[in-house]
Amino acid sequence: MTKLINGGFFRKQEESLMKTCFNTGNSEVIIDIKNRVSRLLQAVLPDEHILVEVAFNEAINNAISVSEAVEVEITKDEKYVKLIVKDNGKGFDVESSLQEIEVKGEKLMDEILWSESGRGLYLMKKVMDKVEYNKKGNQVTLFKQIGGSKREYEH
Repeated sequence: MTKLINGGFFRKQEESLMKTCFNTGNSEVIIDIKNRVSRLLQAVLPDEHILVEVAFNEAINNAISVSEAVEVEITKDEKYVKLIVKDNGKGFDVESSLQEIEVKGEKLMDEILWSESGRGLYLMKKVMDKVEYNKKGNQVTLFKQIGGSKREYEH
């Protein structure tokens, strides 16, 4: 039985908090979605909602800038809130971007502090407990622990 539990046969029950898809040309809808997410994060993560909202806004702004349609899904289980942002754009080279963040670390922020773009991936990685990308680079999944500080994400 322990093997079944540890092997992932029994998964944590996720509760869907929000799921929506929108066209990026409609600024009123985008503002409404950001406001809904803000209120939701305040309710679920009262002590950390501002930083998580910054990470979410970076993800959604990146998606809006490169695509015509964006999907947003937010779920939670007993330990984590999960925010998924997926766009219909061509994606980006996830591996090289993440490698640059790993190699340069804090120095990267000094380099991009005043640039128009480039801070989003770094900020998401610093704020969230875990950040995952799909292979194509057009979907990001952000994980944040409920009621605690940043620590290693557990499946």
